[in-house]
Amino acid sequence: GIVEKPDMRDVKNNPTTPGAHRGGSHRHEYTRSGNRIGFTYDDYLVQKYDRTIAFLQPSEKAPEGYSHYFSLIVRPVEKGKSKPGEIEHAADDSWVDSLGTMRAFVGKVRAENGIDYYSDLFVADIPLDIDITSAIAGTKSVYPTPAKGIAIRRLTQGMKLGGTVRGSHDGKIIVFTAEDEKGISQVFFINADGLQKEPIKISNFKQNASAARWHPSDKWIFCITGGNITAINVEEKRTEILTNDNKTREHLVVSHDGNMLAYVIPTPTKDNAGKIVKDVEGNDFRQIFVMDINVNEI
Repeated sequence: GIVEKPDMRDVKNNPTTPGAHRGGSHRHEYTRSGNRIGFTYDDYLVQKYDRTIAFLQPSEKAPEGYSHYFSLIVRPVEKGKSKPGEIEHAADDSWVDSLGTMRAFVGKVRAENGIDYYSDLFVADIPLDIDITSAIAGTKSVYPTPAKGIAIRRLTQGMKLGGTVRGSHDGKIIVFTAEDEKGISQVFFINADGLQKEPIKISNFKQNASAARWHPSDKWIFCITGGNITAINVEEKRTEILTNDNKTREHLVVSHDGNMLAYVIPTPTKDNAGKIVKDVEGNDFRQIFVMDINVNEI
């Protein structure tokens, strides 16, 4: 029943209040241990930089009235001015391990020819003992700087990833979706330690895959393709279709005990007078559905 304010947003002071951010923060995600909050970030004051990722951590030096201190994780290169290998945009991020020492993300990175871009998988290593107060909040004309000690590793080369990347529950493997040679998004995974040279493709769908999610056992990955939910056995490389209809499912999640899936489906919806109503874009409202599962019977 206690409500507290983790992060301060400061777009008035110059320089920015230490520990505060100056922008929009999205898709906040706690580590499973609760020690850190990760999110995507857009700076309001210096907009020549694209979207990136950041995190919050409890600190006695947090701005007065707030509980957490802010730090960028990735300081992108100014839009359109990157050199080959440099990151201009970071997003689709999530924690890999339960303690929040690895934050995986998709980086928009300049290709070797200096013209094209790739969307590759990266991991930011954030030590548990990092001094988050070493982050520089910036000024009205100077972009913020991450805390000292964060290291960025590139895990793939020359791919086209799309959608949020996800770490396994043991923190050892990252699953993601990326285009294959036919331009269809497939499910891949790769070791989080960076020692694996090439990711492993574990699907061969005819339609794009999305919303890849781990089962708590780390033996199954669930995803959506063609609007239907599929289950992929990681060890056996076996795929099972759990639904087979013309519905459009989105935003798949797995319960913490692994016994239920939840997702949304655009659904004809009536108001109290029995009239069909639409959202602001004229589409059916998306309603929440759940599915009971038993992976031992798949």
